[in-house]
Amino acid sequence: MNINDLTIFKTIYEEHIINKASKKLGYAKSNITARFHAIEEECNTNLFVRNYTGVTPTKKGEIFYGFVVTILSKLDSLKQSFSNKRAKLLTSELLLKHLVMSSQLISIKSTKITCVKTSSINPELNKNYYSLVVRFKKLNRPDHVLKSVHELSTSFLCGNYVAI
Repeated sequence: MNINDLTIFKTIYEEHIINKASKKLGYAKSNITARFHAIEEECNTNLFVRNYTGVTPTKKGEIFYGFVVTILSKLDSLKQSFSNKRAKLLTSELLLKHLVMSSQLISIKSTKITCVKTSSINPELNKNYYSLVVRFKKLNRPDHVLKSVHELSTSFLCGNYVAI
């Protein structure tokens, strides 16, 4: 088993359909299927149950997914530390101004910032690795650990509007 096999497994798990995974990775479906069978043989267990609509992970498949996500995340983090690249931040549009300007928690010089809609954070995390994720809700993923919780003060403007 190699790193590419782990990426293949992760993509199959997240897409639930081998054909979708093969298109996303740019491989022929037969290659993905062959690598997938090799992974199961090497692990000596079934990681998915196949059905007409795609694949469903078994309990062991869910455990293996947690392992795969952790390994791939750590590998990406290691590569990033070797290349001295800027930290990668994923945050929502609503939090960006607060992080950079108001609180000055993030430096735009030392951080590569990706800003998406709040509803797009989870899909973006499935596509790319980020060393830092700032969002409103707790993130339940094995490849990220909660570092801190901060309060965000808000203000609402209310009143009458008169056009002259």
